[in-house]
Amino acid sequence: YRTIVLTHTDRNFYPAFLHKKMTVIPNFTCINPDGLTAKLESKTVLAAGRIEGKIKGFDLLVEAWQEIARHYPDWTLKIAGGGNPYELSNNIHALSLEQSVRLTGAVKNMAGEYLDSSLFVLTSRSESFGLVIIEAMSFGLPVVSFDCPNGPREIIEDGINGRLVKNGNVKELSKALMEMISDKGKRARFGKSAQCKYKAQYTLDKILDTWLAILK
Repeated sequence: YRTIVLTHTDRNFYPAFLHKKMTVIPNFTCINPDGLTAKLESKTVLAAGRIEGKIKGFDLLVEAWQEIARHYPDWTLKIAGGGNPYELSNNIHALSLEQSVRLTGAVKNMAGEYLDSSLFVLTSRSESFGLVIIEAMSFGLPVVSFDCPNGPREIIEDGINGRLVKNGNVKELSKALMEMISDKGKRARFGKSAQCKYKAQYTLDKILDTWLAILK
């Protein structure tokens, strides 16, 4: 038998004597079957996830966006996801960010949202993996993420295909986002590296190969 876990961090939660019977197999995504690449020309930062509750950290993201809106008023933060928008909308209103933060509600065509963005941000307080990270990377989007448990640190290489910031640190998040917003060349380099990593590790074929090796 084998025990399958999504990340090496998950594996390390188990006693060492069990590790020989454990295999790390991450998620995959088929959201971009045609291999499309975002042009990174839109002045849009994208976030995605269910907006109710605190787990996705959108309250922290909106707080961080205050500083960005002051320096880059022509940029928009778009948050895609279903759920009751009441609490988050109130936060946006309280911070006078209605002009630069947009809640889309549930989205049927997330591929279109990725293609129409130049940067992806993840502010979850915790994640089991972070599927949206590899979705964004498949379209060549650089990702700025909190270094939350467990997935982001195993997907994002800080300073190569994105940025990892201390979990929950709003000031560091603002700084990292502005670093990427201000440097189109860096976004392009990181985005290209992100897409290469997706193709190397997170396609259906790559993950199936791992599964088949175990099943055989």
